Amino acid sequence: MIRSTLRRGRHKVFIGMAPGVGKTCRMLQEGKEALREGTDVVIGLLETHGRQDTAREAEGLERVPRRRLLHRGVELEEMDVAAILARHPRLVLVDELAHTNAPGSERDKRWQDVEMLLLSGMDVYSTLNIQHLESLNDLVAELTGVVVRERIPNRVLELADEVVLVDVTPETLEERLREGKVYAPEKVAQAMAHFFQRRHLVALRELSLREMADRVENDVLSSDTPLRERVMVCLANNRTSQRLLRRAARLAAAMDAPLLALRCRIPTASSAGSRASPWKRAVSSARTWAAPFCGRRASRSCRQSPGWRGSGVSPRSSSARPCAPVSRPCGAARCRNGCSWRCAVAASISI
Repeated sequence: MIRSTLRRGRHKVFIGMAPGVGKTCRMLQEGKEALREGTDVVIGLLETHGRQDTAREAEGLERVPRRRLLHRGVELEEMDVAAILARHPRLVLVDELAHTNAPGSERDKRWQDVEMLLLSGMDVYSTLNIQHLESLNDLVAELTGVVVRERIPNRVLELADEVVLVDVTPETLEERLREGKVYAPEKVAQAMAHFFQRRHLVALRELSLREMADRVENDVLSSDTPLRERVMVCLANNRTSQRLLRRAARLAAAMDAPLLALRCRIPTASSAGSRASPWKRAVSSARTWAAPFCGRRASRSCRQSPGWRGSGVSPRSSSARPCAPVSRPCGAARCRNGCSWRCAVAASISI
């Protein structure tokens, strides 16, 4: 086997909630700073969209000419990866990472072109809007009503060496729109009535901030730290349990949190000796059992109400056994009749 002696380049992604927050300008500014420090920097591809501020930031940086392609009588331009490989700079600036290449290109997506540059040993700075992440596609469609067609796999962002959030408030972005700094004046009204509505911008900004918070948490915190969020779901033997468990699994995956499932077996009418609501007792038991994992003490009512004791099953155990009623009455009249419920804890469900 022949192994390459080239090191993989470093990938730095500038991410934002929407067009116009300043991702491309920030990328160009850091590229010029690297150039002043003696790094060989070129612009592999830049989309100014007619924005004068972006064009000014690109002044002084070398640009690699684009490759021209003819498709159905229309001339299209794409990043010339072969020319960049031949030039082989130290750092390449590539705009719009989620872009779909024109038919006839060697690769379908621009992120695949960037991967080629990284494998060749060049560092790459690129830009990305949060709505282009594959895992957020359905959620973005629900929040904004817009189905994003150009998407990148989450692993592209996960494998990036550094991710920089370029953030502005929704009010600032709306002001930039009105001033014509994002789109041409004739397109501003339509943009603000559709994708750039205030509520859409607030939701997209929240997604961006959460994505960065999750990334920082993964880098800094261990899986056992009490600062990490946890998800627990209480299940019964009915038709809604599977749907509830799937929902909890999606939530846990989105939060990168451990998922704990507590299963309650509903007794038959003949075995239910207590008059108390079995659901109320089950909830109280769940609260008592979950208290150590939530970092909170069980309340007085939780500790005294049902007469349950924990099963002793470790959260990371693959097995579970039923809880047993406390033999000594806790003082409540309903406990003296004995408890007919059994709860089993199924923990460490892998997502």
